[in-house]
Amino acid sequence: ALERRMLPLDNMVLHCAYVSYRGEAILFSAPSETGKTTQANLWEQYRGSRTINGDRALLGQVNGRWAAQGWPVCGTSEVCHNLTIPVRAIVMLEQGKENTVRRLGAAEAFPLLYSQLTVNRWNRSGSIHAMDLMDSILKEVPIYLLRCTISEESVCCLERVLYD
Repeated sequence: ALERRMLPLDNMVLHCAYVSYRGEAILFSAPSETGKTTQANLWEQYRGSRTINGDRALLGQVNGRWAAQGWPVCGTSEVCHNLTIPVRAIVMLEQGKENTVRRLGAAEAFPLLYSQLTVNRWNRSGSIHAMDLMDSILKEVPIYLLRCTISEESVCCLERVLYD
């Protein structure tokens, strides 16, 4: 029910694990059991990042920029810190045999992102408002698809795209 109260305040809950790296948030989103926590752990292990939440992020505008904000739900990871960090990227995950990353266009990113948002789809006005917010996210935040293995190379592959 708390998610429903956030939407009128222009905030949405995204199913993701996210880390703080170089002062920005990298959000790993995908269906359960895909590897969100695993990727966050790899970034901690190989880049010294900090996992802020292992299950959810409250997305909203802070000082004109999309930010991942603290959320009191942390799932089985038991990691949830009350911090607000500007979003560098949202990374949709798929398991793969090789590590590849590519930026998604809005049409391709929309259904992947929408499927991981906590939205009461039965509420027409709420769903429309969520789609308007998603339109803003898609215009302002890069969305990537990372097909990955459980390896340091998956971290290197994404880091090259985000920071080179």
